[in-house]
Amino acid sequence: KTCNIFKIKGFFTKTKTFLIKISISELTFIIFMILLCLIMLSVCLLMPMYTWDSRATWGFKAKILFHKQTIFTEDFLDPYRYHPNTPYPILIPLVENFFYNMLGKPDDYLVKIIFALFYIDLLLLLYITQKKYFFNS
Repeated sequence: KTCNIFKIKGFFTKTKTFLIKISISELTFIIFMILLCLIMLSVCLLMPMYTWDSRATWGFKAKILFHKQTIFTEDFLDPYRYHPNTPYPILIPLVENFFYNMLGKPDDYLVKIIFALFYIDLLLLLYITQKKYFFNS
């Protein structure tokens, strides 16, 4: 069974309409993924960074990057300073620093949006794969 969820009139022509048909199971899957995204966004926006890794490792390094604006500081290069989990890659703190720079200040609530975006990307990848193999359109 299929259902019609969108009926869109053409942008340049008024007579042509586009009809998108998807199966009921695909529509259920899409609704479930949208609910998961809304839950993830609400968790990200309602709670600050509270776990040990997010506060002491990722957030700490991101705040150092925000205030120093470089990775070549004593904070990262001096072996006698406190370095929580030194072998961790610095990609997450760099992305958090990018958001801090966009906001103009460190914000423990809004910086978690990047993880929601990673999650949404993962769900989109899952949807594309599932559509390719299970929802024969």
